[in-house]
Amino acid sequence: MKTNIMGFEQTAIMDAKLNGNDVIVLRTIVDMIDSERFATREIEGEVFTWINYQLLVEDLPMISDKIDTFKKIVTKLVNNGFLDRKVKKAIGAGAYTYFKKTKKLDAIIFKPEIKETKKDTKKDTKKTSKENVDTQVPEDFIPAETSLRTELEILDEVMTERISFTTSELAIEFISKKGISGLVPIVNRLSKKKENGDFINNKYVRNALNTVMNA
Repeated sequence: MKTNIMGFEQTAIMDAKLNGNDVIVLRTIVDMIDSERFATREIEGEVFTWINYQLLVEDLPMISDKIDTFKKIVTKLVNNGFLDRKVKKAIGAGAYTYFKKTKKLDAIIFKPEIKETKKDTKKDTKKTSKENVDTQVPEDFIPAETSLRTELEILDEVMTERISFTTSELAIEFISKKGISGLVPIVNRLSKKKENGDFINNKYVRNALNTVMNA
């Protein structure tokens, strides 16, 4: 069974009885919150993000062209505890709906694990094992003699299928810590897209990696 479904644990999705449309809407709302491109407001001491239902209609016409449909899906996600929703009314300006991710949502986020592997060194017959890593790459994770290709392969494995800034943040952090000169072009591309407020998905990063690996 596939474990990672759009960045969420499939078993958790099944337990919550979420269907495909529910997961797509949840992924989209989470990405909107993570993008930090939307207006926020502090409510009861916590930061919430304003998301207009009409924007969901515009972004996901494959699901529905009716706001009520998205309201029902979002209510299901809220009732399952994956999102916290607050509605604030403004005099003469209607109501604004704000969202915040919850601890229960964090618990179902897919966290990839890399199996231990071994790499032969040319100097002797000893083998160096790579430690298991999660999305936060330890500073001493990569042995000094690791090749550029191996480092790129590790970076590719660590990335998830989520479409958010997580991928670019991880890539930039990983490359910066290792000081890999051959990967500087990738950092520059990711940083520029991030500064422009563009979404960066795994396909973009992998294309950049392949460009360096095949150079």
